[in-house]
Amino acid sequence: MADDTPHVPTLSQLRASDYSYFGQLSGYLQTIGPKTQSSLEQLAQDVQHPGGVEWEGKAGAAAINQAGLDMSVARPFTWSWEEVAASTQRWQDTLEAGTRTALDAVDDAERDGFEVGEDYSVADTHEAETEEQYEQRLALAEAHAGVIGHRVTMLVGSESRVNGELRAMSAGWGTLNFKEGGEDPTEHDPTIAGPGSDPSQEKQNGSPYDLGVTIPGTGILITGDPHDGKPQLHIPGTQWDGDNPFPVPKGSRPLPTGTAVGPNGQQYAFYSVKEYVPGSDPKNYIGGDSHVQNLADPTKDLGPLRGISLTGQQVGISQASGVYDPKTNRMVIVGNVGADGQRALWQSDPIKPGDSPNAWMNTMHQTGTFNNVGAGDRENQIVALPKGGYLLTSASNGQPVVGLTAATPEGLLNSTPQALTSPSIASTGNTPSVPYGPTITKVDVLPNGQEQVTMRVSTWPIPEGWQPPPNDPTQGPPYFPRTYTTTFNINP
Repeated sequence: MADDTPHVPTLSQLRASDYSYFGQLSGYLQTIGPKTQSSLEQLAQDVQHPGGVEWEGKAGAAAINQAGLDMSVARPFTWSWEEVAASTQRWQDTLEAGTRTALDAVDDAERDGFEVGEDYSVADTHEAETEEQYEQRLALAEAHAGVIGHRVTMLVGSESRVNGELRAMSAGWGTLNFKEGGEDPTEHDPTIAGPGSDPSQEKQNGSPYDLGVTIPGTGILITGDPHDGKPQLHIPGTQWDGDNPFPVPKGSRPLPTGTAVGPNGQQYAFYSVKEYVPGSDPKNYIGGDSHVQNLADPTKDLGPLRGISLTGQQVGISQASGVYDPKTNRMVIVGNVGADGQRALWQSDPIKPGDSPNAWMNTMHQTGTFNNVGAGDRENQIVALPKGGYLLTSASNGQPVVGLTAATPEGLLNSTPQALTSPSIASTGNTPSVPYGPTITKVDVLPNGQEQVTMRVSTWPIPEGWQPPPNDPTQGPPYFPRTYTTTFNINP
């Protein structure tokens, strides 16, 4: 069935047709698919606790992430096995039905006293006694030949379509390869040249706000909660310059966690959708999954971002940011496993021609876990760098904002973190405030070849000596958020 040229079987071959091999193929794939997936999942679990002891340190983290990458590489193959297995009965039914209808036409001709040749030619076995009989029999023979030829042609066409579907579904079989180390040794990792500059407070328009998430170089501004009013959305050159129109349930608001640029330049924003509650604990601002907004139409919620974890479970992806990787033709997301899980790296399946613009959202799967960014319980931003490679900035409550760089998104999992800020930012009359919400506003290429990154962070300053009132101990501190910018350089 692998031959591209349509094959017309002889009559003997048609009568001997047997399509039971489809059932055998289905049984085989239904056996090896789950076994392969289960083995890789078990390996990913065993690597974390070899001999029942937790493997700690850099080597352990690298091995655990490599096991996750191997699962990511193998998963599309096992999914394609399942797809073929699910299609075999339909293919078998189609070809068996086509064969039966063709043989029924042959039987009809033979019952009428005609002989059907191996090439489906129809010859009369009766000798006509009159010219009229001869013409009638000749016309009947031609009619039988026409029906037989049509049905055989239909069968050949069905076989060709089945061949095409099978080839398309199995095109990658035989190319499964687990790269050692998970990276291309010819690729060069960029490095961060020291911590960021002293933070400079930004002058804001209107009610003070935090976050101010953006896409580098666009001037887009997506705020968190302002002191008064609702979160704001500003997209230069458009009508959007006011309350964020992203739809949320009554009593809730959209809190931006990060952004992404898609394969065709789509501009995405990700949100935690949370109810208004008092207090400054991060859990009050982290949703169980990130909701997705295409900034070309910010009035629509594209849905929650979910993916398959390393344990094979479908989970929410919270605190998301993203980037498109053109080398693998995948969308990459950095986000946490559920509302309180570890920060992780997620990838979509390769994006295929003809896919709907947001189809990548439906194929996310975890490829590794970040053990190098601290708690990772605040926002993050991953971006592609102008001169190649990737930058991830990540915030954790009570810790400095850190930066990671690597040639590939997967390389970030084992990158050495660089503190970009201090653990807190001082301001007059307030206790030092923890920086959060890192977002990259622009990346400039300097004359010396370095890339200079401008990063915005947020704080919620708390007045010195402030305490909640005795009659309302759950009341949060006065909310007058601030944003700051800092710069740091990257060696490409």
